[in-house]
Amino acid sequence: MTSLKHKTIMLTVILSCIFIIASGQSVLEKLSNTKWEGKGMLMNTDASFKMHWKSTLDDAFVQLTFQNKRMLKNGKEIIFKANAYYKVVNDSVIKGTWFDSRGITFPLKGTTNATQMTIIWGTPETEQGKTSYEFIQNGQLKVKDYILREDKYLGFGEAVYKSIK
Repeated sequence: MTSLKHKTIMLTVILSCIFIIASGQSVLEKLSNTKWEGKGMLMNTDASFKMHWKSTLDDAFVQLTFQNKRMLKNGKEIIFKANAYYKVVNDSVIKGTWFDSRGITFPLKGTTNATQMTIIWGTPETEQGKTSYEFIQNGQLKVKDYILREDKYLGFGEAVYKSIK
């Protein structure tokens, strides 16, 4: 009896965990309507970062407004800005479009779950890379950026963000 009772309890716990994971929000859904500030490295230089995620166009898309700042060795400040529009295609697939202050635009596609999101971006005609988003301890968000060079992803940026009100 004890063994059967133990198995029943274990099965209930496992099924509850599966339900919680399955019904959990994706990273993109968690980011929607939030603002973040981060510190990290960009092209081997200290940098600051800002992200504002919001639902837009009658909740058809999630818009990212992004900015980073870094100081060159000569004292010149570089500010990079971008907007992106993301759409959840199904439970785990995302598509979108990126627009930035260099005048470049490219497609976005990726996957998301409750704790991570990976976006593959660009085209062979522009540039290609990926960005990973991962929730870490204390509700912080770690973001890593990679550029695709000769079939290898090389890191060029990493930051840890905190949610701001």
